[in-house]
Amino acid sequence: AIKARNLRVNPVIRKIFGYEGELAYKNLKRNGVKGKVITATLAVSVIMFLTTNYFCNSVARANKFELDLPYQIVASCSLSESDKLRNAIGEMDGVDNVYGVSMIQFLFKKAPESTKELANTDIADQKFLLPEFADLSLAGMDVCIVDDKEFDRILEDNGLDKGAYYGDTLRGVLLNDYFHERKPSEVFNDGIIGQALHYDNAMENPPAIEIAGLIKYDGKNSILDLTPKGDIAVYVPTSMYYAKAKEVLPEDKLTVDLGVETTRHKEIHDKIYSLLENDGYHSYYCNDFADSLQVMDTITIMLKTAMYGFTGLLSLISVANIVNTISTGVLLRRKEFAMYKSVGLESGGFKKMLWLETLLYGMKALILGIPISLLLSYLMYRTFDSNLHIFDPDLIMYGIVMASVFGILGICMALSVNKIKNENIIDALKEDAV
Repeated sequence: AIKARNLRVNPVIRKIFGYEGELAYKNLKRNGVKGKVITATLAVSVIMFLTTNYFCNSVARANKFELDLPYQIVASCSLSESDKLRNAIGEMDGVDNVYGVSMIQFLFKKAPESTKELANTDIADQKFLLPEFADLSLAGMDVCIVDDKEFDRILEDNGLDKGAYYGDTLRGVLLNDYFHERKPSEVFNDGIIGQALHYDNAMENPPAIEIAGLIKYDGKNSILDLTPKGDIAVYVPTSMYYAKAKEVLPEDKLTVDLGVETTRHKEIHDKIYSLLENDGYHSYYCNDFADSLQVMDTITIMLKTAMYGFTGLLSLISVANIVNTISTGVLLRRKEFAMYKSVGLESGGFKKMLWLETLLYGMKALILGIPISLLLSYLMYRTFDSNLHIFDPDLIMYGIVMASVFGILGICMALSVNKIKNENIIDALKEDAV
């Protein structure tokens, strides 16, 4: 039996919600095990969904092999023949677009067996990192050599002056984003502006590049997806890069990579390869990335489908359990509701009492579910720590889940009450509870 003192209500509840709120609060306590089952079921559903969502996002972030390249084929040849190749590919039936995607790397660290010369490491100083990425160890930086018109678009989107990048010094912009997501994940402070990527021995190495600006990731500009998330990329214009490269490298060693967008990748690859072989191109190669990228995408989709599917199934079972519990509870409380109406509780007050019960159920479930979800997500973050760098739960998803909890409870309560709204008070008072 429930003792009277257990039904005492905090005066604040009555001041805020009125006597209907006081009744709703007492009803929650009277419901005992049934109320706890509803609260626990909701809390568990919230915890499972939010932790699974964080796990999926963390796996996607930590997966450095997940690429979102905008092109399907890459074709390469010597610098002197690049315009000829570009025009030939552009004229092929089935080619949607062709553009420069050349990339070089400035490495600051190397494997023990490597004999490759390393770049100057001044630019890799941790003083240029924001606090969230203070533990990031830079192994190198990618330099993406893109068509001038693409580079100009990047400058325009970020409000940078084009004139500063087409002068006597080779200047580039640094993509200041680690995860390539809608929410920014900035890595560097403004101190890195003016620093240079360079080799101590200038000759026989790529030309020095001054960082003249920081740019933001924009998912609408596919050229910013030339490197995978987690790589630090600097963008430079083609005309300026090769003009400076000729000063430190033999021109016959300079090559240009062209990205080709097409929906008929196998056919176009064979055409380009035949063209390279038969038309006397030098230092050429051609590679079809489409199948490899599709395999990686399929694995990622399968993983997410399995995890979200499992969570979705459990959530549906939980919702069904909540619907059943609330519906049964409302039917068993017919005499109670009839009694409220018989002593003068108006329809508006009755509905307010039930909606406040729903609100209190949801609040109790979220008070349990949200902190536990954050705790479990943080523990996951600690296991991914070397790859994630920042603890960044999806607050939008938390908001959606909170709204969903109140929505599910509200719909369940409304449907259940609708079944008894026209019931005769005297008949309900005479009927024994089943």
